[in-house]
Amino acid sequence: MRIAAFYFDGIPSKIFRLRFYLLYTVTEKRNEVEMELYTLDHAIEKAIREKSTSPQVWNDILQTFSSQQQQQQQQQQQKTEHKMFQKLQGCDVAWSTSHSTTRHSYLYHTSNYNSTTPSPPSSSSVKDNTAYHAVMKAVNGTILESQMMPGSYVHIQDEISFWENDFWLNDRGYVVGKYGEEFVYGNREGVPYKMTRVALFEMDEKEEEECWRRRVVREDLAWTLGDAFFSSNAE
Repeated sequence: MRIAAFYFDGIPSKIFRLRFYLLYTVTEKRNEVEMELYTLDHAIEKAIREKSTSPQVWNDILQTFSSQQQQQQQQQQQKTEHKMFQKLQGCDVAWSTSHSTTRHSYLYHTSNYNSTTPSPPSSSSVKDNTAYHAVMKAVNGTILESQMMPGSYVHIQDEISFWENDFWLNDRGYVVGKYGEEFVYGNREGVPYKMTRVALFEMDEKEEEECWRRRVVREDLAWTLGDAFFSSNAE
């Protein structure tokens, strides 16, 4: 299980997408993992947004809400229909160590690479299983109601590639209208958003209780973690 937050302008408080990911193995396909996407209850999302610069406490927030829900159910002596999460239908994702030559075609565009990004699949970065790739199980994408434009519907299509320190997301969206679809975000040429690891979470062994700390590994990008990590070295 994972919580993922995407935000604008390197400012953690400007979250535009907050998701809960549920991952599970597929027994008949040993080299694949599948993933379901969920939105969060408004109260949970509000609590997480208030701690946007402290992702190490997000799981604690979930546990708190879960405990409160269980207590309410016990007091009422019945199960409530209230759900902490709502599944995004049609958005299931399949992860694999193998990439698709068509759906991950951006891996073959050498213009996508430089000295700080992973090498193309002709080198060992992909073929020695150090990379993971994902596609939506719905081959043609799916249509969802827009959270940023309520009442509008967006046709979304994603492909993903993930290395130890790099995350590429080829995320496109098209507003569905009366006379067709209009491109609204992503890259028309299929160039993915390219994200790189800025910090690692590590257990603080000095603390008596379990405590996670963030260790910055890219000082030049530390400013994207919030004001507490901003320094004069950031440009």
